[in-house]
Amino acid sequence: MIFTTISYDENGNRIANKIINVVEGTYQDHNLVIYPTHNQTFSAQTFYSDVNIPGIEMNDKQIAHFHCDNWWMEVNIDSFKEGYPDYDVYREKTGEHELGHILGIFDVDKHCAWSSEIEHHEELLMGYGNGDRSTYAKYKDIAGVSITRGFHTDADHVWMLRTNTNGTHDVICAQCNGVRYNVTLSIDDNNVTYGGKQLNIYKSCVHHGGTNEKMLLVATDGTRNFFKCQYCRHIEEVDISAFSTATKYSGFVYTNTVLANQEKYHKVVVSNSETYTLKSDVSGLFTIELYDSSLNNTHKISNDIFGADGCAVSLTAGTYYLRIKNNSSYSITPNISFNPPPHIHNYTEWVPYSLTQHIECCECGAKGTIKNNHVVTSSGSLGGKANCILCGALIDLGLGFGESFIQNIQKVTLNSSYILPNGIIVLVEEDIEAYLNGTLVFYDKNNVPQTQ
Repeated sequence: MIFTTISYDENGNRIANKIINVVEGTYQDHNLVIYPTHNQTFSAQTFYSDVNIPGIEMNDKQIAHFHCDNWWMEVNIDSFKEGYPDYDVYREKTGEHELGHILGIFDVDKHCAWSSEIEHHEELLMGYGNGDRSTYAKYKDIAGVSITRGFHTDADHVWMLRTNTNGTHDVICAQCNGVRYNVTLSIDDNNVTYGGKQLNIYKSCVHHGGTNEKMLLVATDGTRNFFKCQYCRHIEEVDISAFSTATKYSGFVYTNTVLANQEKYHKVVVSNSETYTLKSDVSGLFTIELYDSSLNNTHKISNDIFGADGCAVSLTAGTYYLRIKNNSSYSITPNISFNPPPHIHNYTEWVPYSLTQHIECCECGAKGTIKNNHVVTSSGSLGGKANCILCGALIDLGLGFGESFIQNIQKVTLNSSYILPNGIIVLVEEDIEAYLNGTLVFYDKNNVPQTQ
């Protein structure tokens, strides 16, 4: 699983940072060596192999930060035999946990400054615990890697201001959740800053009864997107393994079961800017909201969504998320439709239908009922094949094209265009414009008018 952290430039544009690239190294050029072992009390353990590690830093909570490029890992192959105690734990969790060490992250339970070394962070991949430990990396794990890999530096901090009851001030980064305690603020004309940066007021957001609302996409692993509030520590982890697409021609219906008091997010890719209609069949039991690509509730949905006509929402092309919250005490499978305006078919194109015919088609892809024969030019034939000038299909005209089968042709024009026995029309250059205008006349070959 490859994680990507998301940072933002001064203009707010997203920058994707790939955390790790796994390639095979050589004896002379590598970052990690893996040694198989057995009959050990551990499943796997990782060490840095540098003799000297420059740049070790200690913050005020005595947590070391350093970067190391060379590692070696011992893997107890006995632990990975099916049937071994806690085999599932080792198979699903240990490998990624050890990889976290290589990326520069310590064991949380060993280095947490506020607790002794016990298994109290099972919710994190870098915590301890067997059956209860997280199978996948959480955002706290990813944020740690983004720091050790240099993707999130001091210059990238977005500070939130927390004022303590004793009057001191702390700043908390809205991206990585890092804290600086008892800081000195700069006040100029009632404008409060820290390190030259504006401050968001901590817990002034909707997650804590406030009015501010600003989420940002901060990481993804291809199946999950991680969104972080810019006013508190709140993180939303959204499953994006399944999604729906809406175009100006077609929509979709969401029908997944939502458990009692559960909420789900569903990714929606809108291909065309249009006014879409959302409608649901579960009035009063559900809260349904539409969020933008950063998971901000910028498109308000009225209660009309539960009415016969639904709720109209104007959207530009992009990514959105439906939030579906079941407010009842039992599971419900809602039907939530997401549809574009009604579309009237206009058949202005032709698409291949068979070896000899094409059929009318609307720009939306719907096919009509009218079929016509393929049309090629006599000069466009190569090796007995030619492309239809209306639908583009490559037509096999037969090996005898242009040779001795002329006696089987029954319909011709004054300029010697003709219709093959299978119905395919062969035009000379002089007749193309008349055919497209609908004025070209075919005659029985034995009854062609004489021209002066």
